[in-house]
Amino acid sequence: QNWDCVGVNGVLDWDALYYNDEAAWARGEVGFEYPEFVQHVLHSQPERMSQECPLGFLYYVVLDTYRLFTTGGGDEEDMAQAAWNLRRCLSTYPFFVVTSARWATFEALHYFSPMHEPRSQSALDLSSCVGVQGSSGIDWTQLREAAEV
Repeated sequence: QNWDCVGVNGVLDWDALYYNDEAAWARGEVGFEYPEFVQHVLHSQPERMSQECPLGFLYYVVLDTYRLFTTGGGDEEDMAQAAWNLRRCLSTYPFFVVTSARWATFEALHYFSPMHEPRSQSALDLSSCVGVQGSSGIDWTQLREAAEV
């Protein structure tokens, strides 16, 4: 399987898209913008995109999802559908495949990760397992504190 879509030119010229992004990164332009025609193809021919270039498709699904969230380009239902689609696409591949691909999917996820930070102390405590001690006997607070050393 040609996961990175090297030499694939079908519904999109995958090499041209990749090298355009790579050149932008080399210039220090890390905005994760993508051409409008890619957005059009992503919405009109997602199956064909995912068949031609699975990891390139995943990359653009990530960008499209965060574009929707950062611009407010949809209603709650649109955002919920986009988030569900992104989770479904991400669950298709092992983490090491996503991180080792030529597409900057992992970098995009990292770039947008501050959007997922807890918004309150109670949410931070909950996501950090503060005060949690399960039936396993693990004291998660103590373990987390030991890891922060």
